Amino acid sequence: MDAVLNYGGVRKSDDDPDPWETKVNPGTVRRVLSYFRPHIGMVAFFVLVAALESLVVVATPLLLRELVDDGIVGNDPGTVLLMSCLAAVLAVAGAALALVSAWISGRIGEGVSYDLRVEALDHVRRLPIAFFTRTQTGVLVGRLHTDLIMAQQHFGGLLIAATSALTVFVVLAELIYLSWLVAVVVLVLVPLFLFPWIRVGRAIQRRAGRLMEANDGLGGTLHERFNVQGAMLSKLFGRPDDEMAEYRERAGRIRRIGVSLSVYGRMAFVMMALVASLATALVYGIGGELVLAGAFQLGTLVAIATLLSRLFGPITQLSGMQETAQTVVVSFSRIFELLDLKPLIEEREDAVALEKGVAPDIEFRNVAFRYPTADEVSLASLEHLRADRERGEVPPDVLRDVSFHVPAGTLTALVGPSGAG
Repeated sequence: MDAVLNYGGVRKSDDDPDPWETKVNPGTVRRVLSYFRPHIGMVAFFVLVAALESLVVVATPLLLRELVDDGIVGNDPGTVLLMSCLAAVLAVAGAALALVSAWISGRIGEGVSYDLRVEALDHVRRLPIAFFTRTQTGVLVGRLHTDLIMAQQHFGGLLIAATSALTVFVVLAELIYLSWLVAVVVLVLVPLFLFPWIRVGRAIQRRAGRLMEANDGLGGTLHERFNVQGAMLSKLFGRPDDEMAEYRERAGRIRRIGVSLSVYGRMAFVMMALVASLATALVYGIGGELVLAGAFQLGTLVAIATLLSRLFGPITQLSGMQETAQTVVVSFSRIFELLDLKPLIEEREDAVALEKGVAPDIEFRNVAFRYPTADEVSLASLEHLRADRERGEVPPDVLRDVSFHVPAGTLTALVGPSGAG
């Protein structure tokens, strides 16, 4: 039975929609890509290296075809030696290109993370005091630090996955060139697993968001309990059993979501491994019959089998990167949610700068004042169980049509009865 948690009077289980979890907007991926513009030179260099890697991948099977057909079957030792040496050179070149690709992807990923980290901190610095009075410090720090670390750690992997995608395209093209019949048989298997793969990706995205929210909540609880004020309150009220029960509930939820996320991540890998095994069996079965029928030579079958391993290797890597991609998208969505929270006071575009050393008069004309709503100054996901009644509720104006003039160099105060606030 799923554990049931209570969020501000709302009963929910682990599989119910969470009103406090991060929603991934449709434009999130496009917004993430906009952060690559300052690094467009490195991105172009990365694409060039990735293209060279893909050429190395497809060149090796062609060498093996020549080695088998002209060298071994044709009884030509010179061809065998030459093709073997060329294959070794390509292997070394492929390894070097892989290292260069990893270095470039690291540079790009770290640069994007740096830009976003600086932008997020500068934005939070301009938010009103009301934001900080409602927000859990531990949750906010997790949003600014932990989420960016997660995105930063997985960025390089996503760029490497882009290389795998290019490799898949090039390998498929060469498979069609060698034998369109075998290529069609291989391609028929892939769509059979495409739909469940997409379903698994959506499940991973939902659970990745919930896991981040649960980790933030647990971090916020620890921050509250172990600072000086929290420790004093904990000692004064003396409710260690209740506190431990709350901690066990939060930690247990993280454990359940983590186990579910691990299973779904492994499921994607298992599906692609199954496709690779079935395709390999079909290629050797159909290809062997074609060799016996004289449709093509043994070297072509060896090349196709080699290409198949080069094809499903990147596809399997792409399936393994699915969880990583969803984690990065969710991490950025959580940062974008914070960036989209506008400060209450923003400078107008036509604002006039004051002269230094000159104190002007200040005049208020028909000014109204009300306290901001919770949604205007904070995010529900950064607070500790905000009640549903607070969301979207607009308080009435406290002051209406207030007009007064404050001469330069004077002090003016609005004073009400004791306790008016």
